[in-house]
Amino acid sequence: MSDTSREPIGISFPKSGRTWVKAVLKRVGAPTRFTHAGHGSRKQELGRPFEAVAAGHADRPTLFLHRNPIDTAVSFFHQVNSKDFAPGTLKYWQRLVPLWLEGRLPPRSIDAFVLHPNYGVEKICRFNRAWLDHLAGRDDSLVVSYEELRADPMAGFGRILSWLGRDASGLAEAVEDKSFENMRAREAARAEEATSFLKPDRTRDEGAFKARRGKVGGYADELAPGTVARARDIAAAHGFEV
Repeated sequence: MSDTSREPIGISFPKSGRTWVKAVLKRVGAPTRFTHAGHGSRKQELGRPFEAVAAGHADRPTLFLHRNPIDTAVSFFHQVNSKDFAPGTLKYWQRLVPLWLEGRLPPRSIDAFVLHPNYGVEKICRFNRAWLDHLAGRDDSLVVSYEELRADPMAGFGRILSWLGRDASGLAEAVEDKSFENMRAREAARAEEATSFLKPDRTRDEGAFKARRGKVGGYADELAPGTVARARDIAAAHGFEV
């Protein structure tokens, strides 16, 4: 039996670009398991404060993916409120009372969500900073940012494949096939086919799309100026320039 504890694993906070990264890696024959390390959008994870890196993953070779924490918070707001805790859905009714009893209900206001200590920029910065510090100096791990991958996907994914010990054959085709625009179009097409009276199609809400906008710095289009200023201060306090 192989020792899975030494297999490379990808770690990222939700909405940091992992869907795209996983798709490209799978397309080139290098599928990689990713996790949110206990801070995803499942019922038991929503609104949990971040305390420390997950012990179960701490010693594994890690591909750590991070993104501008304010962009991440905005995208996570849409993921939670339009899909994972969307009003009227089965998930909503299953989660409403437990989250309310534990004081973990997600804010419905985007500005309140982004500034919430256990949903928004503060938590994302704490998560990213803890993992970045934990992995610093380790030669068995690799840190990449969503922004660098978007700016030069061939170079960025080339680094990832090299770290995985794989060659880059087929990478150009994979990057083209799994471009944000192509992934968004395919997801929209699937949403059109998914509608039924038994399962209302929540994915037609743009916020529910896994490939929603993908815009670097797009948070400035959606947040109040005061929220942007406070979020930038929080990010700066954790050492992130945004």
